[in-house]
Amino acid sequence: MPLPKIGRDSALTKSEFHQLLFDWWMSGRDTVVGDPEQQGRTPWIFVEDMGLLFKLNSDTRREGVGGYLGLVEKFGDTLDWNITVSQRGVATSVVFGPGRERPKYFYFYVVD
Repeated sequence: MPLPKIGRDSALTKSEFHQLLFDWWMSGRDTVVGDPEQQGRTPWIFVEDMGLLFKLNSDTRREGVGGYLGLVEKFGDTLDWNITVSQRGVATSVVFGPGRERPKYFYFYVVD
């Protein structure tokens, strides 16, 4: 079952986001967080942190969530989020922790 779709007007906190991802990771076998019928980069979950709005796209894969949760386990619930330049040359990508890691298949971005 996909994660519930959470709009920008109901944005989660970082801690709520972590709990939602963890519960999804532990309870199912879905391959993506959103509706598998959605195409491409559909924003699925919005998170507000540091006065900024972030989005997790529906095509984020289970492996990506696992990689991200591994960083949360290693560095804690206050895992640093830093904005960096995407492959398209725009400062929308987010990297995590002191090593500025970007888990493969974890499609998480700052909203302009």
